[in-house]
Amino acid sequence: MCGQLRGQRQRQRGEDGGFCAGLCKGSANGGGGTAGDAGGDGRGGGDGGICVGVCHGSVNGGNGGDGGDAVGQGDGGSGGPGGDGGLCIGLGCDTAGAGGRGGDGGEG
Repeated sequence: MCGQLRGQRQRQRGEDGGFCAGLCKGSANGGGGTAGDAGGDGRGGGDGGICVGVCHGSVNGGNGGDGGDAVGQGDGGSGGPGGDGGLCIGLGCDTAGAGGRGGDGGEG
């Protein structure tokens, strides 16, 4: 049972970026988190991976998923956290490895 729950949670969170060596423009970024169901919280974005080489726009954290809007009188869900930026070694690190933004909260 625990294994099943853990697997579901990992699927909903954005995937982490992988490893890239060479010309990595836009590679190894974390995936975005899924939005929350009605009133539910958004999932976190995946973390950026590792780039060694030319890294412009790579290894950035994924954005968190938006929180779900409330149903009836309840509160909206919270946005998921953005993923952490990854590791950049080489050129273009000024545009690589940024953290993702958090998701927007749902409307209450």
